Parts: sequence; structure tokens; C-alpha cells
Amino acid sequence: MAGFLLTKQGPDDHNVVPGATVDLGTTRLEKNRARKLLSEVLAKGSVGFSKHASEELAKDNMTTVDAANVLRCGRITEEGEERNGTIRYRVRTDRMCVVFAFRSPLEGTVVSAWREKGAKR
Repeated sequence: MAGFLLTKQGPDDHNVVPGATVDLGTTRLEKNRARKLLSEVLAKGSVGFSKHASEELAKDNMTTVDAANVLRCGRITEEGEERNGTIRYRVRTDRMCVVFAFRSPLEGTVVSAWREKGAKR
């Protein structure tokens, strides 16, 4: 995976500079920075789904559209966690949670998803 560096140019502006040495897959971002980068991925990049995520979506009677809506409107309420060599972020609404991992500045993968306990289907 190519390296890159996130730099802050203004109070709420984060840019990606190609050729730097930071790897998004293994570098934990502060949750607000991760939320901004996720918005960039959704606006300009691509999101894939792991086999596990597809299985979990089906198990909880959720669709990829549900997952995309959670990514678009949900909150990252905790710092990313390292698992299987990548940093993963839980994106939540009141009803659902989607686990997302960055692959590059404009690519990511949904690695798991579920309905929150007590949420109606």
C-alpha cells in the first residue's frame, strides 16, 4: 500500500499528500479526522464489502444500502481499534453499527455490521 500523509491546512481541512510515509491501514486516526476522511471516501472514492460483512448484513436482515447510510450519517464515537493488522472504526447510528477500515485515502472496506441490541428490524 502506498504511503501518504494527512495534513491540516485549516481548522477543518484535511488533505492527503502522496508519497509520505503514513499507512492508513495501520495508523490510528483521531475519530473526528477518521470521520472527515470517511466522508471523502464516500464522496470521491469507493467502498467494498468483505465476505464476513456480507454474511453479517444478511444475518441481521440488513442491506448494503443500510450499511452505506450508516457510513454516510453515522458517528464514530470511539478511537479506531487494531484487529488483524488493520485499524478499524465503528460507525454507529442508534439502530446499526458498521465496522470500516481504510485501504487508501479514497478506498475502504466494510468488514462487519450488525443491528444494535434492542433496535427493531
